[in-house]
Amino acid sequence: MTGWEIDMFGMSGMKFAIMGILASAVVTAVGLGYWHYTGLLSKVAILQANNAKLETAIQVQKSTITVQADALEEWQDSQAKLLKTVEDLVEVNRTATTETRRLQNVFSRHDLNALAQRKPTLVETRINRGTADIGRLLECATGAGGSDC
Repeated sequence: MTGWEIDMFGMSGMKFAIMGILASAVVTAVGLGYWHYTGLLSKVAILQANNAKLETAIQVQKSTITVQADALEEWQDSQAKLLKTVEDLVEVNRTATTETRRLQNVFSRHDLNALAQRKPTLVETRINRGTADIGRLLECATGAGGSDC
C-alpha cells in the first residue's frame, strides 16, 4: 500500500477524501442556507414593523386631509360672507357719496347764515332731521340698525 491508499471501511484514500470534501460542501451549503433563511426571517419582521408604521402614517395623513378639507370649506364660506359684506358696504358707500354730492350742491346754492337769521326754526328742524337720518344710516351701515334699514 502506498501513502494514498488508505483502506478505511473498504474505501480507498482518494474516495475517502472526495467523500470528505462532498460532506463538507453539503454541510457548508446547509449552513449557508440556514443563515440566509434566518436573515430573511429578520428582514420579514423588520418589513412587517415598517408596514405597520406606514399604515399608521397613512391613517394620520387621511385624518389630516379631512381636517384640512373641512377647514378649507369653512374658510370658503367665511370668504363668501366677507365678500357679501364688502359688496354691501361698497353699495352703502356709493349711496352716501351720491347723497353727499347732492347736499353739497344744495348747500353751494344757498346762504345758510342768512337763512338761519331769517328762519331759525326751519333751519334747526332741518338740521335735527338730517342728524337723525345720518345716525340711522350709520347704524344701518354697521349692521346695528333695526328693521328700517
